[in-house]
Amino acid sequence: MCMERTRLTGLVLMGLALLQALWFVLGLRRQSYAAVALPAAVLMLVLTGLIFWTGWTVAEMEDDLEGLEFAPEPLDDI
Repeated sequence: MCMERTRLTGLVLMGLALLQALWFVLGLRRQSYAAVALPAAVLMLVLTGLIFWTGWTVAEMEDDLEGLEFAPEPLDDI
């Protein structure tokens, strides 16, 4: 069941990529700036979202490292 969903997701992604490529090429043939501006805007927004999410994650991390102390084991068996 899971593999069928994964394959379907892959097929949907491939279909969307083909549609986007077709839209891009047709826009370039019409000399439409939207063909370049919209994908660039989407890419910029995705990257901005990833950077914001990374910053949020780092800002919300707990700085209590008390539980991470450990005693190293001897390496006699090497």
